[in-house]
Amino acid sequence: MSFNSKITSSQSFPASLRALPDRALHVLNSKVHRAQDAEYLLGTPEMETEFRKEELRDEISRREALSAAASYPALRIAT
Repeated sequence: MSFNSKITSSQSFPASLRALPDRALHVLNSKVHRAQDAEYLLGTPEMETEFRKEELRDEISRREALSAAASYPALRIAT
């Protein structure tokens, strides 16, 4: 069994991040950040890595907002 600490832009990426458990989401986020670091060392990061990083950031922010709203009902924002 091999373990890769980063995900390349050619490797598959989940179609829906909402379906991932929190732990898997954060592991994937770490892998994308490590991939981007490696790409910067080689020149410039690939656009696909940038898009993935943005998708992950949005999903993590969404979950954090839901968690905060559940913890502090007075802070809920009507949507």
